[in-house]
Amino acid sequence: MTMLRIPGIILATLVLAFAFQGCSFLIGDPYGNYFQKADRWVNLRSALKNQAGLNLSDVNGLAVVKTTSGGNPCDYIFFMADYYDKTSRIRALGYDGLNLLGFDSPPTGGVLSATVDMSNDIKVGDASYGASSITSVHTSLPTGKWLITDNPTTSNFLIYSDGINLHRDLYDSSWLPGVIGQSQISSVPGPWNLSRVAVLGDGRICLLFSLGMGDQGKIQAVTFADYPTFDSAFGVGGLMESPDAVKGSQIAVTTFGGSFDGPSGIDAWITENGVVAMTTTSNNQATFSRYPLGSGGSVDSYSMTYYSGNLYFFESSGRYWYIFDVGSGRLVRLRTWWK
Repeated sequence: MTMLRIPGIILATLVLAFAFQGCSFLIGDPYGNYFQKADRWVNLRSALKNQAGLNLSDVNGLAVVKTTSGGNPCDYIFFMADYYDKTSRIRALGYDGLNLLGFDSPPTGGVLSATVDMSNDIKVGDASYGASSITSVHTSLPTGKWLITDNPTTSNFLIYSDGINLHRDLYDSSWLPGVIGQSQISSVPGPWNLSRVAVLGDGRICLLFSLGMGDQGKIQAVTFADYPTFDSAFGVGGLMESPDAVKGSQIAVTTFGGSFDGPSGIDAWITENGVVAMTTTSNNQATFSRYPLGSGGSVDSYSMTYYSGNLYFFESSGRYWYIFDVGSGRLVRLRTWWK
C-alpha cells in the first residue's frame, strides 16, 4: 500500500522511519513534528514502479484541480515527472486516496497548471479532458498560458504577459479563437512576468507577477473582486493602477528553485488566505512566509531545512500544501499552519 492516513501508532512509526532517513522536516521545525500536520502521503516512486513500470527520477511540477460532473466530485492532483529513461510525463493521482491513475500525457511548455474550462472540462497542457474520465476532449490547444473563464461562464480566456502588457485571448467552447486584447500591467517599468493565476472560491481573480529572474527576486499580487471588475480594468491604463485593483506589497522570494515559465513555477503561491513566498538562507533553511493579498507585511511563517531536490506546492484553497521529498520518493499533503 502506497498511501496512508496518519493517526496513532502509524504516526510514531513514520516519524521514526523518516528520522532514520535524515528527513529534513524533523529538524528545526518550530511548529512541532512534520507529521503532526500530515493528512496523507503516497510513495510516488513505488507506485510508478509497481503500477506503470517507470523509474522515477524527480517531480518538477504539481497542480490541483477540483470540479464536479453530474453532481459528483472530480478532484485530481496532476504532476510532471522525469524518469531515468530520460523521458518526462504528466500523470495524475486521485485527490482523496492519492492513488495513481491511468492518465498519461506528454509535458508542454510553461508552469504545470490544471484548470476547469467553460465546458467543465479540465485543461492540462495542450489538451482538455473530461472531468469524470480525464480522457481527451480537445487537443492541440495553446500552451504556456493561464486559463480563466468569465462569470457567467460564456468564454475561455488565456492570459499571459510579455514583460509590459497582459494579453487576453478569447476562445469559445470548442476552443476556436475569438477576440484578442492586451492591457498594460503597470506604469512602473518591469519586466512584469505573469507567474501564477488563481480564481478563488469567492470569485476573486488574483494575478501574481514576478520582477526578478536571479537567485532572489520580487513578486507582487494584484486582485480583482470578480471577473466583471477585472474586465472593466482591462485595457484602461495600467492594471495595477486601476481603482478596482487590490495591489499587494512587493515580496522577496527565492527563484532558483523554479522560474516564471518553468514546470514548477516560482517559489510563491496564491491562496485564499494570502500569498505564500519561500526564501532560503545560506545554512539551508527554507522559510515560507504568508502575506495578505492586499498591502502589508508577513502575517506568519513556517521554517524547515531545505533540500534543493524537493518540490513544494500550495492549494489555492489555503487548506493544504504539498512536499515532494526526492530522497524518499514520497509526496505528502499537509494541513497549512494557519488552519
